[in-house]
Amino acid sequence: MTDVAIFGGGVAGLTAAQELGERGYIVRLYEQREVVGGKARSFGKEGTGQAGLRDLPGEHGFRFYPGFYKHVPHTMSRVPLQTGVGNVKDNRVAVPSFSLAFKDAPPITMNTSARVPTTPVEWGVAVANLFAGQQVGLALDDPFFFAERMLCALASCQERREQEYEHMNWANYIRINERGPAYKRVFSDGLARPLVAMDPGRINAQTALIVMIQILQDMIGGGGADHVLNGPTTDAWINHWYAYLSGMANVTFTPNATARAIAMRNGRIDNVTVQTSAGTQDVTADHYIFAVPVEVMQGLLTSAMLAAAPELAGIQSLETSWMTGLVYYFSTPVAMGIAGHGIYADSPWALTSISQLPFWTDPAGTDIGAGNVGSVFSVIISNWDSPGIGTSQTARQCTHDELVTEVTLQLNAHLQNVSSGSLLGSTTLLDTFLDPAISFDSAGVVAGNAEPLLVNTVGSYGLRPPAVTSIENLFLSGDYVRTGTNLATMEGACEAGRLAAKGVLQQDGWNGGPLPEVFPHKEHPMFDPFKQLDGFLFPTGEGPPCPASFKELMDASAKLK
Repeated sequence: MTDVAIFGGGVAGLTAAQELGERGYIVRLYEQREVVGGKARSFGKEGTGQAGLRDLPGEHGFRFYPGFYKHVPHTMSRVPLQTGVGNVKDNRVAVPSFSLAFKDAPPITMNTSARVPTTPVEWGVAVANLFAGQQVGLALDDPFFFAERMLCALASCQERREQEYEHMNWANYIRINERGPAYKRVFSDGLARPLVAMDPGRINAQTALIVMIQILQDMIGGGGADHVLNGPTTDAWINHWYAYLSGMANVTFTPNATARAIAMRNGRIDNVTVQTSAGTQDVTADHYIFAVPVEVMQGLLTSAMLAAAPELAGIQSLETSWMTGLVYYFSTPVAMGIAGHGIYADSPWALTSISQLPFWTDPAGTDIGAGNVGSVFSVIISNWDSPGIGTSQTARQCTHDELVTEVTLQLNAHLQNVSSGSLLGSTTLLDTFLDPAISFDSAGVVAGNAEPLLVNTVGSYGLRPPAVTSIENLFLSGDYVRTGTNLATMEGACEAGRLAAKGVLQQDGWNGGPLPEVFPHKEHPMFDPFKQLDGFLFPTGEGPPCPASFKELMDASAKLK
């Protein structure tokens, strides 16, 4: 029976283990921590649980399961709950809306599911209407200008996206230099930066468009753009997943095991040296899947590997950034007028949030901490390199307490403009919990981040490796691997795990049933004629994308009827 060694127990590694384990392969998974789950895992703040209750739940950042995710829900649907009734997908909860908040204006609140447009013109108008009539200083035609930019992408062929949009940044694609400051505030700083943890001047337009189009398509197409789990991620998903996989006789887990070195022989992986609590050992297998983060893989590459698989060289040039969670625990419900995810458009640290308890199975919070938790308010800090509003320091230059104080200031600057909302006051604050991946030096100042996130800089797709490498028995699985998802997310990691497992199966000539499924992004077929026309024009190098403007699309749409 074929033996596969998987290194890394995050979403990418667990996905590969599931796909191969379900098909009867011997799977040995090595995880450097005591528990699996990687960046997706949640954890308790040690020592905060009293009288037998669970510790206060913390995580790297609140989870977000957009409607366009297909691989993660499909994987969840195949993982039974330990209760024996239902599956993990049943633990997803729809979020009805999200809000874009500002320092000096009412928020823009958008429903996450609306009427389905039937023509390109209706689609564009629906997008524009999400932002029209708002009191944030947008020019009357700003929403339509942004809608045209989205329609232009939908009408662009894949070649143009890969060869043109990949090599321009988001800010230039949406043409912020042609509009006023409010346009940049809403569509660049407000929408893009928190979603991709990246400066809009550096994120490539192809990646940003993939995410933006899919979310907008779900919002105005009736698909439901936003979901969360009904509890901390480890409770609602990871524990069930681990129980399911470890219950397979052909799947084993080795915790506290870190890959240290990869040895080559005759153009193949010969063995991997692994450090465990018992010492070092050389792991040998028929196939090797590395599902470790990009910064870890960068340290494992050798000259022999690069000679045998030149496509791995680009890994060394991939960049990471920080996207880190801070959780507030309050003794009373904190009603801030933001029912779902919140994006704080004017926050220098690119903050996003969600109040989690209303979506959990125990919305009263009586089973955590001292049993008196009324709110679990989860925030993500996505920009660690800009000064705050109450301090000239960046997030990287702060102590723990300074971080909490500044995040609170930035949130309150926005929440004061939320109708019927309340500020984050200290009177009901029980505790806070910062992502433990953030470390501090002897002076108490931020020193590093053990778990950064890949960022999709301009032109970076060509640097990313495929899941199936030129080394016959080496496969890669992780959110930095080339996938249709394209963005460093759980969805990208899950897709990469499927691609790696599929590569193993294909190399072995698997004929025991279907291969792991991969789900491409879908865009409404009403845009296909425009894509085909653009595809005809693009190879000749003629003209701008089709259409070049919203008016051109309206005219062309009318002629197609």
